[in-house]
Amino acid sequence: MRIQRRDGNYELGHVDDFIDQLLREERVCDVQLPRLQNRQILEEGNELDPRVSVLEDDLLDEASSDSEPEQEPEERKKVDRERRRERSRDRDRDRSRERHHDRDRNRRDRDRDGRRGERRRSRSRDKARRRSRSRSREHKKEKREERSDRGGGGGGGKDSISIEETNRLRAQIGLPPLK
Repeated sequence: MRIQRRDGNYELGHVDDFIDQLLREERVCDVQLPRLQNRQILEEGNELDPRVSVLEDDLLDEASSDSEPEQEPEERKKVDRERRRERSRDRDRDRSRERHHDRDRNRRDRDRDGRRGERRRSRSRDKARRRSRSRSREHKKEKREERSDRGGGGGGGKDSISIEETNRLRAQIGLPPLK
């Protein structure tokens, strides 16, 4: 298998190495991979059946044919104890991770709640701005109405400019002339 490195050069690799890398690494080929739960943990939680190896029978046959004496009960107990210790350590480690995960989640929630409060405050500020704008619009509208009542303003009054002047102004700003 040909794999391109970060520097642009290629290297030859084996598919089984790449698959092993996918299973063990957190990031492969600049892609963040999801975390896989340990098989042993899944087996302990009865989420997976224990793995049965095809070669296990052959190994047991070879071991019995060598006629080595089996492990003494004390040695078996030691091995069992070690397994239990490892499992309990794994469980403790998992609990610790869960606690850290929960703590981080709570922090994120608190941060999110704080941002919600900021949003509420900014919304109330926006409402106040809109109110003041609408008040100023109303005020301007009232002034216009007063002017129109007095006879000033648009509509052909004495202050209006001629069509020629209007067309000249429109030509300066790039608009078509009036007819």
